[in-house]
Amino acid sequence: SLFALYMTAALSLAFPYFLSKLIGKSMMAGGEAGASEADIIANVNTIVLWLICALVLQSIITYWRVRGFIKSGEGALNEIRRALFSRMVRLPMNYLTEKRSGELSSRIAGDLSIMRETLITTVPKFGRMIVTLIGGLIMIFICSWKLSLIMLGSVPIVVLAIAIFGKKIKNYSKATQDALADTNIVVEETIMGVYDTKAFCNEEYEEKRYDSALEKFFNISLP
Repeated sequence: SLFALYMTAALSLAFPYFLSKLIGKSMMAGGEAGASEADIIANVNTIVLWLICALVLQSIITYWRVRGFIKSGEGALNEIRRALFSRMVRLPMNYLTEKRSGELSSRIAGDLSIMRETLITTVPKFGRMIVTLIGGLIMIFICSWKLSLIMLGSVPIVVLAIAIFGKKIKNYSKATQDALADTNIVVEETIMGVYDTKAFCNEEYEEKRYDSALEKFFNISLP
């Protein structure tokens, strides 16, 4: 899957290369005295054909890349679920009595869904962007070293911005997960005590509790 990831990243760099040939080379050929209209059309057709081949090859490799990352990611998540559940049932009673069952179950359901998104989507995207960045800088350096130096000069600014905003996003993410756990607590407690809820006609009270938890989760989720 990693090999396929690097291949698709490399192929993504082929598109701007062929597009530059399609526009720049054809325009240059059009300005040449000996270039006929048939030569220009033949050149354009050849470049477009290479573009289509690169697109088809990238699509095929992308299918197997996504398939492989899903398989490996889901396998890793199953191991994490087993380890988490095994750890949870072995926790001391004083910890388990302090925590609500809805919050604990939310760790397996809600928190691991975020890990799933990270393993299957974020990690492959990160790897692909790194390869694209390095390959793009090499191509730009070959074409124009001055332009590449300008782009490299902007890297520290981007890294600094990521460091500043990344810390804030981390805090928001933790608060959001806690708020989501609170909503699951209300749902589980209501379902487990549904007979008491029905007996005392507390449906409206439970609705208000859940609405309040959802409102808190919604407000925290907003930047």
